[in-house]
Amino acid sequence: MRNPILFALATALPLAFGTSTAAAEDFCVAKPRCIGTAITAAQLPTRLFEAGSNGTADRFFLGATTFANGPYTYSSDERMELIGASGGGSILQSGVVNRTILTLVGSAASVTGVHVEVAIDTGVAVTLSGATAHDLTLTHLLGTQAGGGVLLNDGATLADSHISMTGDFALGVVSSIGSATIVGSTISSNNGAVAASSPSGELTVARSILHAPLGAEALGSRLTVTDTLVDGRGATSTSFGLASIAQGPVTAELHARRTTVVGWNTTSGGAIGAYSAAEAGGTSTAEISDSAFVDVGTAFLRSASPGGVANLTARWNAHADPLEVIDEGAGTLTESDRLPEPTGFVDAANGDFRLLADSPLVDAGDPDADLVNAVVDLDGAPRLADGNGDCVPRLDVGAFERQPSGPCTPADAGRAGETPGGPSDGPGGPSGGPGGGPGGPGGSGPTGDHVKPILSALHVPARLTRSKRLPKLGASRRAPAIAFRLSERAKVTLRFARRGRGGRYRTLHSSLRVSARAGASRLGFGGQLTRRARLAAGRYRVTLTARDAAGNSSRPLTVAFRIG
Repeated sequence: MRNPILFALATALPLAFGTSTAAAEDFCVAKPRCIGTAITAAQLPTRLFEAGSNGTADRFFLGATTFANGPYTYSSDERMELIGASGGGSILQSGVVNRTILTLVGSAASVTGVHVEVAIDTGVAVTLSGATAHDLTLTHLLGTQAGGGVLLNDGATLADSHISMTGDFALGVVSSIGSATIVGSTISSNNGAVAASSPSGELTVARSILHAPLGAEALGSRLTVTDTLVDGRGATSTSFGLASIAQGPVTAELHARRTTVVGWNTTSGGAIGAYSAAEAGGTSTAEISDSAFVDVGTAFLRSASPGGVANLTARWNAHADPLEVIDEGAGTLTESDRLPEPTGFVDAANGDFRLLADSPLVDAGDPDADLVNAVVDLDGAPRLADGNGDCVPRLDVGAFERQPSGPCTPADAGRAGETPGGPSDGPGGPSGGPGGGPGGPGGSGPTGDHVKPILSALHVPARLTRSKRLPKLGASRRAPAIAFRLSERAKVTLRFARRGRGGRYRTLHSSLRVSARAGASRLGFGGQLTRRARLAAGRYRVTLTARDAAGNSSRPLTVAFRIG
């Protein structure tokens, strides 16, 4: 199971730079109507290089054009921000064959809203060492070769980004030195999506989508994957979702929690859910919990060559029965608390693996699961929700958490008219029904409605196309929309804030208010707030709060997006 591309990854990074007397300032690179020192696209590589030794922080604002003069390199402990134009129109390309297009070294270096394009044969397209990339788009043009998409080293972070590699052997994202983090990102590859190959560090993948024949691999390293969809559909050969592989005398370690792994062929056995393997002298350990395995021929495979040890422990996972389990060589394969075949998805045929109300995965996870890091699911909705409405919140199995659709009913409810809080006061009692008791609807007395509405499943496309149409509830699934779910009828207020320089948000005066019913809602939205007020192109965040007729307010939910 060796992956030859790992040995071709370039890990040598520039360490020495000349001095420069350039003043610290904002640079406007091929960007009109920008306040700062104007420089041309051709000057960007030199100015970016020099900024690493001028003694102060710098920011580079890129215009909406193609920059084809790479490679682009920055290496320094000084603060530097490379900021793309709104709408993703700042495209970086390299003019040198087989070189990294963008290299950022330093914990204070960052890139935001930039599109890196592999237009000629390239080594690793982007290398981040200690640096942060947010809202990075990487595309691999057909007919070109690339050694890999993104290389993460020494504490680097890739967040809210989209990586797409079309080459036969190119990996999406690899960590090779020290620790690294991937969060809220979509990574697609014709080969492997994510691989960790740092013996001394750890790669953490959270709330992401991995679309590739080989999903997430720990190759002589430690890999943690949580609240993530691993989608192997479309693979034309053997695929696996999660793997721990000790190649030679090394230790590999995989911890996967709350994942949904989708294979491509249930009859041929070509898709493997989770895999633990060790060569001579190596030790491999895989721990899989609270995860769903869909359309896989082999749920678990454990294999150790002579002299190697491979272990696999599975708890509270859902997969079909009967399903092949391969167990060979030194080590152990232990499975407990297995759940039935995962079903009940919103639209599995089209890749929507969120849970329906009748899914056997709802409230079926480990009741004693360690939820220290289980704050939200892949959609950003709260974990440990009461999805089946029995008033006992419990973890769902898989990457998505079903949210409550209305008031709960205790599974052990007593005689009619009795509620968890004690005897009912009849119609208009604590349940807040019509008639409301003293004070009427919304009264604050002891018989008023004190149940807060639950606002959940908030989703906004990462990028919205501007439209002059006014916001309207009931938008089709093809239309750009702000989607959310309510536990009861309520008025929903949407407040917007625009992101400015330095990443700070400024709240706008204009807001929206809509009356929505219980259940799922889609508010058609293209930036038009009122007939006169409209969001300009840029980055925003929206905060939603629901308020019911009794005056109870929900917990606010916030999500970031871009208008372009």
